[in-house]
Amino acid sequence: MKCEWRYFIVLNNDKEDIVEGKEVAGDGIPVCNDFTVAKYFLSPKELVKWAKENTSLVLEEGEYHIEGHYLPCDV
Repeated sequence: MKCEWRYFIVLNNDKEDIVEGKEVAGDGIPVCNDFTVAKYFLSPKELVKWAKENTSLVLEEGEYHIEGHYLPCDV
């Protein structure tokens, strides 16, 4: 089984929500708790760029952190 590193945006809240998609004005950021439906990235650099362009989250202010998981490619 082929695996690869996938990086996820995890909000720093009590629930450990994982970002599922880009922020929608008035509705906020869609979140989930399932890595199979969460938005993932192949590098932390790509993740940070996407977060800056598609959300109001600020990494430097501790609003989220990056989690890397080594997962099968078909997940």
